[in-house]
Amino acid sequence: MFNRLTTTLFLIASMLLTEPAWSATTPLILSAAVNNSTHQITIIGSSFSPAGTAPTVALDNTVLVLVSFTNQTVLANMLTGLRAGSYRLTITNSSSQMATFTVALGAVGPAGPQGPQGPTGATGAQGPQGSTGATGAQGPQGPQGAQGPPGLSTHAYSCPPSCTVNPGPVATLTLPAGSYAVMSKVIFETGAGTGTVTCTLNVEGIGTIDTSTSGFPGYGATPTLLLSNLATATLPSAGTLDLACSGGSVLSYQLVAVLVGGIN
Repeated sequence: MFNRLTTTLFLIASMLLTEPAWSATTPLILSAAVNNSTHQITIIGSSFSPAGTAPTVALDNTVLVLVSFTNQTVLANMLTGLRAGSYRLTITNSSSQMATFTVALGAVGPAGPQGPQGPTGATGAQGPQGSTGATGAQGPQGPQGAQGPPGLSTHAYSCPPSCTVNPGPVATLTLPAGSYAVMSKVIFETGAGTGTVTCTLNVEGIGTIDTSTSGFPGYGATPTLLLSNLATATLPSAGTLDLACSGGSVLSYQLVAVLVGGIN
């Protein structure tokens, strides 16, 4: 790697000009860089050769030998045996106008202290929305909730088996106080009968709550006949529910009372 000492220096505030007024042909030196490997200096600026002829370059009043030049750059051979220090560089262009610059030769000094932190910059634009993340793990089970309000009390009473078979009624259920939906089904043997059969639902203290009647279909039509009753009743106190039938021979039956709320 070249042992290159590059020095970019500030312009001297007061430049020595041959004319008292600034013009388009006044030379201006912006920087000067010395290459110690080639022993050459590169000068950058403007108006070094406005007429196309070579300018005169001097270092501390000693004219340097030019290698090449344009109107903006000059390459010249450096003097030998120079010690580290500051030297006055001048360029006189083809219009006899002069610019002055100070060149420092020597090792580069240590880095200066870090400057203070600058102000915070403006907030940048919002970036695009990211992709949906993975589903998280299932959380722990929450505490048990409060107990809900009590529901409607329901209970079913059925005959058979929980009933009393009386000589009169087909069956009797003993019920506690409450409101009930009552249903009965009775199957009669038809045989050669031709009359009618009747079944009633009777509540103690209230009376008959439903009656069903059907005629026999006649000889040989069907071997059995189904008769159904459906009703509702409210017992203010404990009592009995009777299923009573007449007009035929009972083969089987069912009596059901379902408590649906009301007085319990």
